[in-house]
Amino acid sequence: MSVWFQNSNSVVVYSLSFRGSKFIFPHPLRKSLPNHSAANRGLVPPLQLKTSQSCVLISARSVYSQKSNFHFVKHTHYPHVPTFSWNPSLAWKVVLFGVIAGLIAMVFVKLTHLIKDVMKKYVAWYPARPVIGGVIVATLILVFGWRDYSGVSIPLALEAMNGANRGLWFVKLGLTALTLGSGFVGGEVVPLFVTGALAGGSYAHMIGANVPLFAIVGSLAVLAAAANTPLACTVLGIELFGGEGIILFAVVCAAAYATSGHTGIYHTQKVSVHKSGEVTT
Repeated sequence: MSVWFQNSNSVVVYSLSFRGSKFIFPHPLRKSLPNHSAANRGLVPPLQLKTSQSCVLISARSVYSQKSNFHFVKHTHYPHVPTFSWNPSLAWKVVLFGVIAGLIAMVFVKLTHLIKDVMKKYVAWYPARPVIGGVIVATLILVFGWRDYSGVSIPLALEAMNGANRGLWFVKLGLTALTLGSGFVGGEVVPLFVTGALAGGSYAHMIGANVPLFAIVGSLAVLAAAANTPLACTVLGIELFGGEGIILFAVVCAAAYATSGHTGIYHTQKVSVHKSGEVTT
């Protein structure tokens, strides 16, 4: 191992960081691609081919190990992308929603940072912040009957992907931002996936489009914009929903990524190249 990684702690940490999502998204290729997207955005120093090799190997091994040793774990089965006809009418609707998804991601990131700043200003003792935030979240859930929005809320996303228009995306976004902003760590990816699905379903309902179709593309678009990983989320769409929708996934993720600004859920993500293509200093 020391020869393979050449004493590079960055490679080890970088590769292992994506093992945990196997229980939600059991796809080794999808889990290795965010590493490349993150590297291009400056998360860690360029680690050349050995990073990509280690990411794919560790991700594949984690999925194989889980399937071999944890038979009782059942993965979520997502619906196949509905049949569609790619035409100018659908194209502009997808691009428009991509822009909206980018703005939603930007609002999420800025709201989370705002809550962090408020907590830091008025609650000096750090351990008290998640206690206060947790009490507020629990109170909101009990008072407004938002039990479905607690946890990862995958059932809400599945309902939208099957044509329902029951969930409110801004509720999920707000509760997640409050949770993270008050000091709880991690847990952005799946809530953003769900938020995007609910937003896509609501958007389709408003314009009279296919609700399941836009719930699916929405789940990818918001995540792609917030994490700055359009390529990884395009591949995620292919693996979860089928390759027939690749044009939808690619267009909506690119549009969302382009309009989300230089914000992201990973605060250590540095900007080395502007989204317009201009190199920054």
